[in-house]
Amino acid sequence: MGLSRVSAAVHIRESALEQDLTTHVESSWWHETIRLYCAQTDATTILSACLTKAPFSVEALTIALECLQEARNVQAKIRQQLDTMIEQGIEDKSLERRRVITEMLLSQRIHQMHPLNERISIDTSLVTCAEYQLFLDEKRVQGEYYQPDHWKKFSFPQGTGRTPVCGVRQTDASKFCSWLTSHSCQDLWLYVTVNKLVKLM
Repeated sequence: MGLSRVSAAVHIRESALEQDLTTHVESSWWHETIRLYCAQTDATTILSACLTKAPFSVEALTIALECLQEARNVQAKIRQQLDTMIEQGIEDKSLERRRVITEMLLSQRIHQMHPLNERISIDTSLVTCAEYQLFLDEKRVQGEYYQPDHWKKFSFPQGTGRTPVCGVRQTDASKFCSWLTSHSCQDLWLYVTVNKLVKLM
């Protein structure tokens, strides 16, 4: 954690420059400073700025979720607004709106890792149908099909977006991990299935 980012966050709070931060919620360069600021104070204004961006922004929603987890205080109505936006977004009729919400959820996985040793970490949360759908949609354009056999359509059954995806074949799960590595990690992480993880250990 750079001292300059900490100092910037303190300066912004002490100088009442919060409105300046709201203009940078879509800039990943500012995200660490924004998180540090929210950890010191009420994050309601920052989150409100994130949630009112139009069109939907992966970057803005990502920092909103991270600040919600770290903030000293947030008004209950803003917490509810973000949760409702996620719930409705992953089932939205607009494929673009659904994609943005799901990309935001996927981006959080890299921050949920629990280290097992110096080389290996594990994500204890289960992959949702909505997250797996991103993989399916991209691969289907390429003529590849990996949806679970019990799905009657190319997309997850209505109302199941946030439920864990089930019925995925081992080979398809491996394909998903390879896709997630290239999609999310910029070569910083290598996602593998539990079966392969056991072999690595």
